[in-house]
Amino acid sequence: MPEYIKTNETNTIIVKWPYTFNDLQEENPNVVFPSTPDNRCFLKFGNAHPVITKSQPRFDENKERLVKRSPELINGVWTITWDIVSLSSQQLQNIRTRRINAVRAECDRRIRLIFNERDERFAIIRVNELLLKGKLNWTSAEAIEANTIEANFQQIRFLKGKAEEIEAMMPIPLNFRNDSYWS
Repeated sequence: MPEYIKTNETNTIIVKWPYTFNDLQEENPNVVFPSTPDNRCFLKFGNAHPVITKSQPRFDENKERLVKRSPELINGVWTITWDIVSLSSQQLQNIRTRRINAVRAECDRRIRLIFNERDERFAIIRVNELLLKGKLNWTSAEAIEANTIEANFQQIRFLKGKAEEIEAMMPIPLNFRNDSYWS
């Protein structure tokens, strides 16, 4: 259902916005409306007009935000337009902090695909056991195990390095979860 605005009789002053079907029914308790009233019902019983919302303009999400303006009468049509507002330095810092935290969470998620927390703890304990035994005393199976654990830890170091690269970007891209940033 379109959005409506109730105006004065000369259609120059906003009385209520948004104006809903419930508002129309409450103001006209003795009228039975169709389940989906058209613009004529709103105009006849509520002096309410449809509101057109302009498409959102392009803006830089890293530096700006959109603000929906109150409806204005433009060429006889109530229209909602948008303002582009620059973000304050505090807002920019808050966005950066949230994105850094999101990058770190994405890095952790990718690490958990390599090792879940239990497996990671086991790998650390196992590496310590192998180090205490000494590389020269390893069986061939233990050497393979150590190489596998080391390869996994190299993947983790690689992911942490990628996370640091992404965190250093100004601005941090909105699509940083894309695999292209992590390979």
